[in-house]
Amino acid sequence: MLENLYQKPNQPKLVIRVADPGLEELLSLLLQEWRYQVALDPDEETTLLGEEGVCDPTPFQRAIWLNHSSYSSQGRLQIPFTIEELYSLLERRFHRPPRRHLRLAAELPARLEHGGKTWDTVISSLSDQGCRISIPEELVRGEHVKISFEVAGVRQQCESRVIYSMQRRPSPSDERFAIGLLFGHQTSQDRQFLRDFITSSYLLRVKQKMSDQNFQAGIQSIRLSAGVHSALDADT
Repeated sequence: MLENLYQKPNQPKLVIRVADPGLEELLSLLLQEWRYQVALDPDEETTLLGEEGVCDPTPFQRAIWLNHSSYSSQGRLQIPFTIEELYSLLERRFHRPPRRHLRLAAELPARLEHGGKTWDTVISSLSDQGCRISIPEELVRGEHVKISFEVAGVRQQCESRVIYSMQRRPSPSDERFAIGLLFGHQTSQDRQFLRDFITSSYLLRVKQKMSDQNFQAGIQSIRLSAGVHSALDADT
């Protein structure tokens, strides 16, 4: 049985009602990866993520609909859909301002170069257009740096721009700065490669928690790129 996870205050709470049990389990685990609460039973504070024709919302309940028709609107998503489409729809519904790009919490070793200095660091959050790192020195917004890291066995070297630098103190003796970087000079292939890595990382995490039968059934409702297909096939 699915359990409610991440019961923190002010986290959006959803209940999932779709026809296929595999898709329901996949969506539940994916939403929990994104730090949403997934409820087993609806209440007035719970948003319904439901397949049209399968369920009805309770009185005054907000709903996000999945459908099989070509009709789309702000609160609807056509099956099959991409992981990014689902993420963006939920961001627009629950967050102000919404994040535009799917991002992955990660621990990717990286090297940052700036002004003749080099820092070995770790990427803690990655999107297709940028990342967050932590170093012991403050950088200035707008400064240009170079970051290199490896994703799925492929070395990435990105000329980047600092978009924020915030002081953090993990311990009294350790002063560090969280640095947000926006990648520059990316091709569409560069961005697609990172999107595929992020999407496949989420799906592989979910797959580990599901039976193969349920995962294969649920994934039929998700539209996958060739790169994500390859990553999932390599895991079989």
